[in-house]
Amino acid sequence: MITFVNTTQPTPFGIFDSDTHFQEDADGLVLYVKRRLGDDVLSVELTSKQIWANFEEATLEFSKQLNAHQAESYMSNILGLSTGLPETFKKKWTWALLLLTLKRRWKWHYSR
Repeated sequence: MITFVNTTQPTPFGIFDSDTHFQEDADGLVLYVKRRLGDDVLSVELTSKQIWANFEEATLEFSKQLNAHQAESYMSNILGLSTGLPETFKKKWTWALLLLTLKRRWKWHYSR
């Protein structure tokens, strides 16, 4: 069986190719995906490189989601919002910007 470490350019972008945690999980993931798709009973025609490419994409997407949440949490802390409440930076300031926009439109509408 082909292994992640012994493959040249195993992923399209190569972002995590040198990451030891990614390397450790990549080979196990191939086995997991093929078994989940029924490779024990049917032939699954996916190559290891295809699975690793999707693993890289999923890792990047997860990282994007995590970074967005951390940025929102950081902004909430900077703006002094209370912690532990369901009110976040995104919810509070989205409504504030919406109300500001509506006020400006009403002001413009009635000033003509």
